[in-house]
Order: sequence, then structure tokens, then C-alpha cells
Amino acid sequence: MAYVLFTPVGGHDPIASFHDGAVLHICRVYRPEKVYLYLSHEMLERSRLDDRYRVSLQKLQEQLGYTIRELHLIERDELTQVQLFDAFYTDFDQILREIHAQDPESTLLVNLSSGTPAMKSALNVISVLSQYPMQAVQVSTPNQRENPKEDDPHQYDVDLFWDCNQDNEPNFTNRCREVKGEHLLVKIKKESIQRLLHAYNYRAALMLAQDIEAFMPDEAMKMLRAAECRLQLDQSGYAKAMKGVEHKFMPIEMGNQRRVFEYVLGLQIKMQQGNYADFLRGLTPVVMDIFELCLKDRLHITLDEFCRRDYEGSYRVSVNVMMQSEMGQQILKALQNGFQTLEITEGYVGSMTILKIFEDMSSETALLDDLRQMREIETRIRNVAAHEIVSVTSEWIRSKTGMSPENILKLLKRLVISAGIKVKAEYWHSYEDMNAVISSSILGEEHRP
Repeated sequence: MAYVLFTPVGGHDPIASFHDGAVLHICRVYRPEKVYLYLSHEMLERSRLDDRYRVSLQKLQEQLGYTIRELHLIERDELTQVQLFDAFYTDFDQILREIHAQDPESTLLVNLSSGTPAMKSALNVISVLSQYPMQAVQVSTPNQRENPKEDDPHQYDVDLFWDCNQDNEPNFTNRCREVKGEHLLVKIKKESIQRLLHAYNYRAALMLAQDIEAFMPDEAMKMLRAAECRLQLDQSGYAKAMKGVEHKFMPIEMGNQRRVFEYVLGLQIKMQQGNYADFLRGLTPVVMDIFELCLKDRLHITLDEFCRRDYEGSYRVSVNVMMQSEMGQQILKALQNGFQTLEITEGYVGSMTILKIFEDMSSETALLDDLRQMREIETRIRNVAAHEIVSVTSEWIRSKTGMSPENILKLLKRLVISAGIKVKAEYWHSYEDMNAVISSSILGEEHRP
């Protein structure tokens, strides 16, 4: 693993009391390929006396037989107010962002033990609030107590201090401790993502996850993208996003049946969200599809037996088509009986057309009642909901239809089953099941149903 170290320089660096200071000790343990030393005015003055920080690191490399490919001295000669937190936070944050951008694949180490209290505090805050990975490291004092008194910086002998450094022994004690625990900002955003999941707001969840993608499991990101595509009925996008993911979230696999079922699931979500206007507007397209599937499953009649396709590919009722087969002639008779006219309008086929066929050719009383009720509901509310500025509430829907949104959805579910779509009760909870799997993945847990 490649390491990059960013560290302030403090009064006990590079060596003090016959032991490594924190900067030197982290380099001894982790052997970073790049080192960024942050020097205030006071530390710069010490560096200019004898280049002690660079020289000590060079001696360490020679002893260990490794190379620091890049050593950067970040000089802040104007920095004399080393007790001010705000100055460091802004400066450190900018520097660390730039370092991460240059080496995104390396582990970024930050030293919490060198520098002034304000420097240490600023680095600690950044380490827990960053949106990219970094590892904070603390270095204990050799006596496991407070830091010893600083040596006189003007009486510093680099060679002598190095020769007397007890940490040069092969059996030195590793005093580095990695500060564990998830980044606070990441934790907050993961919790927000989970709340968005439960609200079925996959787009917002995905956007938030992209902010902390470095902390997100690859599979979780794939599933979030898939969930957004699923709700948008983007089957190709869903399949692409789920490539390599072992989970399966769509319980219906047949093409047209899957499309209808997933659409109804989307309406169920709109109802659960209280988005009643979109719930109502969404009824019209799927009602026609369900009526068509019912016609095929219950009466074994397809649109091709009484309709023609126009140049746009849309179905239009056609007397000529119906006259060409025995079944077509039965359908024509059913339409004439239903509309009480011999002149059948050759317009676009709609749910009313299919209902008239059912009323004449089917004896399934319960199914006929459901078809009539759904047709009536759709007719009553679609124009108002689509073309008038109204507040569509549960009470408004009940006043227009005599049914609650929940009961309309139940009716729609019965018709889905009547259409020949093999639906188990648990299929209606497939979005919740999907959310649970994604949530577990975000937390790094294995989901067990």
C-alpha cells in the first residue's frame, strides 16, 4: 500500500529526548512515498539553522533502505499566530484536497501529534469531516505521558541527536496509533442516503452517494443506479447497472407483464408518498395495458383480430379486419351491441372498446364489475386531474370516485392478477426488499432476508 503523509512540524520534531518525534516516527513505521511538511514561521527558523527535518529524514531513508520520492516543505513564514484554529482549518483543507487529487489511489496519512493544539484540532476535524479517505495517526510519547520539555533549538546537533536516537534500534517500540472510526460526515451522509431510500428518492440518494463514493461499496453504488433506473422504467439502464450484482429485485421477468407490473409498483409508491395527482394521472396508460392483457388472457383475443396499425404503429378499430375472420365478426357484433349502433367508429382503440367486448362475450361477473369500476374511475378523474388546477388529496379522490386511493390501488392489483400476471403477495413489497438490501450494502453488512 502506498502512503502519502501530510504533517505539521512541531517543537519535538525531528528528534527529542533520544526518540523520534512524531513526524520521523510515522515515516519510520509507514514509509510514505511522499511527505509534506507544514512549517510555521518558528519551525522555518529552526529549519534554516541546519535543515534538520530534511537531514533526519535522509538519514532514516539510508538506515531503512527506502526512498521518499517527493519531500515538500510547505513554508508559511508569515504564520506567527499559531494558536488560531480558523487559519489552519482553511489552509489545511485546501492543501489536503490538492494532495488527494494528485494521489487518489494512495492512503493519505495525517499526523495529529505534531504542531500546536490549534493545528492538531484543525486536522482532527478535517479527518472526520472529509469526503475522501484519510487516515489520522497519533504518536504516543516514549514515556506514555506528557511531552518532555523542548530542547534548545539553537543548540540542536542533528548528527548527535540521530546517533543517540533509541528508535534506531531494530526492536524499537511502534508508538503509532491509527485513529479508528468512520468519518463523521460520511456517517451523516450514509444516514441521509438511507432515509432517502425509504422515501424512494433514488436520484437524490445516488447524488449524495456520489459525494462520498470513495467510502461506498461498489455494489451499493451499482444498486443505487439500478434502483433509479427501475423507478424510471429504464430496463436497459437497470440491466446495465446490475451487471455483476448477484441480487435480483424484479420478481416478474416476462417482458410486457414485467413492464405493467413495474409500472403499477411505481403507482403504489406515488400513492404511499401522498403524490395523489401523479397517481391518478398514471392510471390511464396502464388501465389500457391491463385491459388488453385481460382480453388476451380471459377471452384469448388480441388487438390484431379487430384492429389495424396506422403509420405510427398505433392500433385503430377496423371493420375490414373484423370481417376477415369468424372471431372478428363476433367482436364486431359485440361492439355493435355495446355501442348500440351498426356504424362502428374506426378510431383509436381504448379501454371502453375492450369493456364492450367483455360485456358481450364474458360471463365473469366479478371481473366485469372490476373492469367497469376501473373504467368509471379513470373517466371521472383523469380530465380533472390532468387539466385543472386542483389540490388532489385523498378526500378529493374519495369525493370524485367514492373510493379511497388505497382501494383504487387494490382494484388495480386485482386487475393485474386477472390479466394473467403471476403475482405473489410478497412481490408487492419488492421495492422495500430492494431498499433493505441496498441499505445493508451501504453499511457493509450482508443482507439476510
